[in-house]
This record gives sequence, C-alpha cells and structure tokens, in this order.
Amino acid sequence: MTESSIDLIVPVRTKKEIRKTIQEKLAASLADYRTIIGEKKFDSRIKEAARLLGSEVHKSLPPKPKTPKLKKNKDEKSS
Repeated sequence: MTESSIDLIVPVRTKKEIRKTIQEKLAASLADYRTIIGEKKFDSRIKEAARLLGSEVHKSLPPKPKTPKLKKNKDEKSS
C-alpha cells in the first residue's frame, strides 16, 4: 500500500500568496478540463475558486506573533 502525503506550505501568510498557490495547484490538477470549458472560462473559474478557498485558509492560519512596541520614557519625550 502506498501512502500519499500532502505538502503544506506553512510560511505563506498573505492572502495573495495563498490564492496564487491554490490557483496554480488547481490549474495543474484540472488541466484536462481547460480544453473542454475553454481558456477564458477555465481561468476565471479557477481564479474564483482560489479566492474562495484562499480566504478560508487564511482565516484558519494562526495569527502572526505581535512584536512588542517600545514605549518612550517621559524624560526622553519632554527633551
């Protein structure tokens, strides 16, 4: 029995990068349907599917850790 693995791309954080990755993978896996549907319809539908999936994936990712802001002392501020 062969096991298949799914490659997860963890460093991708922005919605735009997530959408682009999903769009590329969908287009590659559904390339056979490109000729049946037509180039323009296929691209627009893949783009819309990537947008819908990408927004949900982005919501499910853990938030970025916040960096602490440095507060200025009152002495430095008045000088």
